[in-house]
Amino acid sequence: MSPIDQFLGKWQLETHDNFENYMKELDVGIITRKGALASMALKPTLEISQKGDKYEFASKSTFKNSAIQFHLGEEFDEVALDGRNVKTKIVLEGDKLVQTQAHTKEGEKDTVLTRWVEGGNKLILIWKCGSVQSTWTFTKI
Repeated sequence: MSPIDQFLGKWQLETHDNFENYMKELDVGIITRKGALASMALKPTLEISQKGDKYEFASKSTFKNSAIQFHLGEEFDEVALDGRNVKTKIVLEGDKLVQTQAHTKEGEKDTVLTRWVEGGNKLILIWKCGSVQSTWTFTKI
């Protein structure tokens, strides 16, 4: 079994904290912040799958659906959920998936998303921008 196999499957958001402050750190506007926070109450899902030698993260919520496909360790262009155009790279560091989003415009900020699985049925996602971080906890469904 590959270390990434533990991430594969469908996950539902159970808890989150400090996400509004994380979005503020990224200069996300108030209307977008409020819409994102309202949709989180309806428990969005994250599906992580493998298609050949590529992986996919597919997020579904009442606010926004998104999907990215990637090869581990290879940089690609992404439009982040907050609308930034970023250069993204996802790597496996031990038992964690670490996603770096490097800004492409002057004045924007870099972000790091770190995911790991606890006990086989909990996925933890840490969003970090500067000194601000938000923690999300998902349950496997």
